[in-house]
Amino acid sequence: MPEYPLIFIHLPKTAGTSLRKTIQINYRSGELFFMYGKNPDFHSMKELKQLDQSRFAQYKIIMGHFPFSKKLFPFEDRRFVTILRDPVRRVISYYRHVMSRDEWKGREISLHEYIESSGDIQLQDHQTRLLSGMKRDPITEKHLEKAIRNLEKYFLHVGTSETFPQTVDCLYDILGWRKRKIFHENATLKKQATNDDFSEDVLNRLRELNKYDIKLYEYVTNHLAQAGE
Repeated sequence: MPEYPLIFIHLPKTAGTSLRKTIQINYRSGELFFMYGKNPDFHSMKELKQLDQSRFAQYKIIMGHFPFSKKLFPFEDRRFVTILRDPVRRVISYYRHVMSRDEWKGREISLHEYIESSGDIQLQDHQTRLLSGMKRDPITEKHLEKAIRNLEKYFLHVGTSETFPQTVDCLYDILGWRKRKIFHENATLKKQATNDDFSEDVLNRLRELNKYDIKLYEYVTNHLAQAGE
């Protein structure tokens, strides 16, 4: 198993919660640093930024909702892992997740209304945004190029939600995990998000908003196919 901590960038709504459960059964709690700022059970971004290099060494896995960043992880042998998801399905799943929150109960709106009125950045090329590590908006071709370069140079493994069992198998082999188990923890992933309930106009709008995520996802799936996953 690698001596350096592995950094799992958990892209929202990509089976990351299920992966986290798999990680938890293969490590002691003191070896794990989970950064989910709005969840009091986990660490915050402030705590992550306060880690110095010596404290990084005590962890085997660092995981959370944060962008790709070399500055956050100032050690030489940094290696990243992530999972992508079909961009249209990811946004649909994210929208359903938002509508399930208590603050939306009884006043749910359609996906079309949410797209056009919310200003939620997760609706537009969010996977490219996080993996590029670039803060400038709107997302451009440069973000896509940077995301692909980051994946090629710094990532030990990149999987997809659609091939999640194969991703777990691959990480099992790479990291020497003791227990190979597939979890399905997130309710919105149990019910696979499909495009069937939405008009072609709405789906086309999602494709338009996520054109760079679509290109990034196609790059990853083509790479996995060539690698035989």
